Amino acid sequence: MHAVGFQHEQTRTDRDQFVTVYYQNIQSGLEYNFVRYNQDTIDHLQTRYDYYSIMHYPMNAFSRNGRPTIVPRQAGVSIGNRNDFSATDILKINRYYECEDTTETDVDETNPDCEETHPNCSAWAARGECSRNPAWMLPNCPVSCQQCRPSSSNCADDNVNCARWASNGECTRNPLYMRTSCRQSCNVC
Repeated sequence: MHAVGFQHEQTRTDRDQFVTVYYQNIQSGLEYNFVRYNQDTIDHLQTRYDYYSIMHYPMNAFSRNGRPTIVPRQAGVSIGNRNDFSATDILKINRYYECEDTTETDVDETNPDCEETHPNCSAWAARGECSRNPAWMLPNCPVSCQQCRPSSSNCADDNVNCARWASNGECTRNPLYMRTSCRQSCNVC
């Protein structure tokens, strides 16, 4: 992702909320690899911290003594073992380069789960609230947030990695992308 303009995940401005960096364990002269950038340098593109990013260092990156240099604050999370993009990596690239969503889905108008609960849903979705506030927006504004179940004839994943991402919990961590692009793996249809 460096080639398309991205830095390592642990250089985000908000990284200290998600990981602890142990500078005393980092090889001398390599501390720059753990510098946290300011908001003028990094745009999070309205995404959450992604432990599963291909751009995340492993726990012992640049260790001088075999001890961890970076440890997740969330228990049970494994970092730095990716061989492929996470769903959030793909979402960030698409947002950064303003790629249009090329997934075409047919909305099942008879689906009872596909109803807006508030008249301002479309305006809020246009302002980016589906990704900023997914816990409220996705269940209450499913049409505007493109969460409606597609017809059964379109029940397929758009990416070969969907099943793996779903098993890693991406359906709940990144619902805006996953429920649209990984419909079958996330049991949306």
